[in-house]
Amino acid sequence: MTSEPVPSREGRERELSLGTFGTLLTAKEALTLSTLGRFRCKEGYLFDEARNRQIVTDDAALQDLWGWIERARSDSSDKAMVVNGLDLNYLGVSNVWHNDLGHGFEKRRVGSKGDNANLAAEAIIQLAKQLSLPEMKGCETAHPEHRRLCLRLCGAAQSYRELEDLVTTLCDEGQHTKAAALAVFQDEPKLAYLGLRGNEPKQAHKMLAMAIAGSAKGDNSADWEETCAEISKELTDPYARAILALVSKGDWHAVIKETTLPLKYRVEVALRWLPDDELSEYLKDATTEAMQQGDIEGVVLTGLGHLAMGLFQSYIDKFNDIQTPVLAMSHTVPRIISNNTYIAKFEAWRETYRRQMNSWKLQLERARFDVGSRQFAVTVDGRKLIPAPPQQVSLTCNYCTRPLTQHDSSSQISPSTAMETVHPTVGNPLGSASMSGTVCPRCGRHMPRCGVCTLWLGSQDPLSIPVDAESNSRKASETEVMQRFVVFCIHCNHGFHAHHARDWFMRHKVCPVAECSCICDR
Repeated sequence: MTSEPVPSREGRERELSLGTFGTLLTAKEALTLSTLGRFRCKEGYLFDEARNRQIVTDDAALQDLWGWIERARSDSSDKAMVVNGLDLNYLGVSNVWHNDLGHGFEKRRVGSKGDNANLAAEAIIQLAKQLSLPEMKGCETAHPEHRRLCLRLCGAAQSYRELEDLVTTLCDEGQHTKAAALAVFQDEPKLAYLGLRGNEPKQAHKMLAMAIAGSAKGDNSADWEETCAEISKELTDPYARAILALVSKGDWHAVIKETTLPLKYRVEVALRWLPDDELSEYLKDATTEAMQQGDIEGVVLTGLGHLAMGLFQSYIDKFNDIQTPVLAMSHTVPRIISNNTYIAKFEAWRETYRRQMNSWKLQLERARFDVGSRQFAVTVDGRKLIPAPPQQVSLTCNYCTRPLTQHDSSSQISPSTAMETVHPTVGNPLGSASMSGTVCPRCGRHMPRCGVCTLWLGSQDPLSIPVDAESNSRKASETEVMQRFVVFCIHCNHGFHAHHARDWFMRHKVCPVAECSCICDR
């Protein structure tokens, strides 16, 4: 018995909420689903889009999401998407077609002035020309540059040669119907026919090829349409159903209404063949529905801008998955999004996910997330949007109570502003004592001595200096790493080289400093 075909969105929802043949999940399946985020996090689900696609191989919609983000991130690596002083990275189809760059251009400006739809429209037209996007087959339109750019955002083939290579690749992978459908969407029936007939096709593929060849003659009678409709009822393959919908009716609207087809392909067909007014209405309705339904496929429409916040909020409410929205929106918050409400909402998501990782005992993964997400908070011209975190620990002189870090000699430093003028200067053994870090640069007095070896803290243990060049190239051992650190007892305040303190307190509990009876190892 053939199962009833369902829309692509509903199909994914059933897979995430129901078991086989529509039965409820077992307790084991439900627990597995609830721990899915933890398993993905442990496998490295972070900011490597290619790796993320491998991790979510069981979810085609998430694979498409990370594929789209990978292309968008690649574009953002240089200034290819910067036009007329506007950063046009991470836009969706709906943004481009409606000239909607978000709530103001504050974060997208790179020295540009003005805040109106005309500025956005001009930039989009210029971007299409800058990217050298080729002309396409399609209906008459007053906005050809907008359509070409939107098709690029969909990931559609940009030229006949590119389409031909894609069809060949899909056929080699055994995806004959998908290859034929993509050719049909670009009104290339001969290429679709060859795709279905190539590389050991099955009988169903040959019959579909005959249907394409028959429709090319233009004989779309009532009997022909009825026959195609009867065949379509027995098919669950969305690409085969889309082909039959077109060849039976000869109407592109029938393909767009084939909801079993992934959303990005329906959008591609609409961009090629719907008149301007109909296209505007379709994209508006499709975007609204995707945002209301939390349809992850809708990212192709919303991009990762302000519209995506509404889509991801519905997605979180429906699937209880905060992990994917946080990782995705880290690319554009705060780089692109300036609305304070959206920023506050994202920060709440982000903090929730950080706490989840801590509760999973995955602190290292959380640290990688913190570091990786900060790397996106940089404008296209290199300006950092998140200030460096404040220094948590600093050494101060025991005599003048000033920090022992190096500063510009020309700077007027006060205790209240010292943290803002600190430079991470590495001690120079050939320089002065103050530059080596062993002497206070303000009052000239030495740092304390190590309680074990009595050498000045901040100076390297002579016995630990490598004597051969080979030792500098190999990986440092734990002992060698500890030789670079200084530790202090929080009770008696005596200091030690870290490796000396470790060796001493492996055998003793009392402070090694003469006449100090502090039990440091308590």
